Amino acid sequence: MICFFRVKEFELQLFSMRQYTIQLEKEVQQLKGCHIGSDDVIAKITPNDSQHDIILDSGETVLLFIFQFLSSPDLCRVQRVCRTWKKVSHHPLLWKRLVMIDMPISKQVLSHLSFNCVKTETICLQGLMPAPSQTHEDLQTYISHQKAGLEPGLNKVLSQCGHNLKYLTISECSLLITERCLWLIGIYCTNLQKLLYHSNEFPPTPESIWSLANGCTQLKELHLIPSDDPEIMTRFNDKCLVNIARGFPLLTSLTIGGTSITMQGLVNIATSVKNLHILSVV
Repeated sequence: MICFFRVKEFELQLFSMRQYTIQLEKEVQQLKGCHIGSDDVIAKITPNDSQHDIILDSGETVLLFIFQFLSSPDLCRVQRVCRTWKKVSHHPLLWKRLVMIDMPISKQVLSHLSFNCVKTETICLQGLMPAPSQTHEDLQTYISHQKAGLEPGLNKVLSQCGHNLKYLTISECSLLITERCLWLIGIYCTNLQKLLYHSNEFPPTPESIWSLANGCTQLKELHLIPSDDPEIMTRFNDKCLVNIARGFPLLTSLTIGGTSITMQGLVNIATSVKNLHILSVV
């Protein structure tokens, strides 16, 4: 009797694993260029911007399912284990979300990650720090080298994501990312739905918001968290609000703040953005 129940339990486990595999195959089929074949070749994916086909056998499909539970940094780490893990970890299905929080990173790493981002829908870059300096240089030289240091890599990531990107967070990345990133977002991310930007050193300017509005006309949530520095807070003013009112007619939620904002600017927002439901002034 005990053996019978153990056999049944094992059969149920096999059935569950088969169901997982079937579901995974369906998700793989949704990717452009996917062809489901024999048991030896489960899927062949050819993303638009990729130069290499990703071919998965049945064993690698199981790895693909497991890797879906790993974070973005962990996916980078497993690439060092072996060739099979490296191949599977580059699958576009694993990179629908790119989340990098509180870690040192260089523009070279971001540039390398960009090749995985052809299907990325969500990006969160928060609390990123510069990689340790490899040369002997004084503090001022080091700071000047780090200013906007991640933007070349971010440029490549956003260009790969393109219109697929829906949600983007860039927060507290010190000197590494400036308000120029809003220009890049406006160029590449035309279908962006939600944006949160927070920088104590480089708040949004009227020019950068104007550029963002020219490209991201579908934006529904915009959160521009003000700087903690009172002097820098003055840079966000009513001109910024005018560009927001003119450029984002579909906004439903807006977060802003700054010592130079006047009541007239807030009234302009409230009357111009007809779909606005939530206006937070912090």
